[in-house]
Amino acid sequence: MNFRTGKVPFASFSIVVGLTALTLSGPLIQGERKQADSETRKNLYQLGVALQQYSENYDDVLPPAHDIAQLQKILLPYLKSQSPFSDPRTGQAFAYNWSLSQQSMATVYLSSFNKKQALVAFYESKASPQGERLALFLPKPDLYKGNSPRFHHPNGNQDPFGGGPLGSKWEVKSIVAADWIKVKLASGIR
Repeated sequence: MNFRTGKVPFASFSIVVGLTALTLSGPLIQGERKQADSETRKNLYQLGVALQQYSENYDDVLPPAHDIAQLQKILLPYLKSQSPFSDPRTGQAFAYNWSLSQQSMATVYLSSFNKKQALVAFYESKASPQGERLALFLPKPDLYKGNSPRFHHPNGNQDPFGGGPLGSKWEVKSIVAADWIKVKLASGIR
């Protein structure tokens, strides 16, 4: 501040305004990231619901697709639009675990049980700058006493996608780069 005139020099004023804007924009940017992350999770979950509905219509067998265009064509009747197929943050299509093509849910569950890990169905094709990616995991098999997987609820309903005692359900998780290699191998992602 110039004490003779009582005015703040323009350079000082610019710095103060810039720092204030930067301070205020931080939460706004974080809010936008959280909203985009929420939309990405929502899209992945919608793809999971579409897979579930498809498999219910085809004797618990997953779609026979070998490229993303074919998969979109198969799952589109189970979705309201094509928007769930892409990541709203990047605009890129989600990747699909092609090893699941034409697999029965019983086979997938047995594999999941033997590997002691839920398998990935859809995932972000590119990791974030922080090295993380979101992935949609198939429901884990319900485990009861003994060491064999069960594919139904305690009430007897045959529902491999339902919520059993371990909360078997579709899950969208963020995976760090170090864990992605293990998840990728366990899920059979090529």
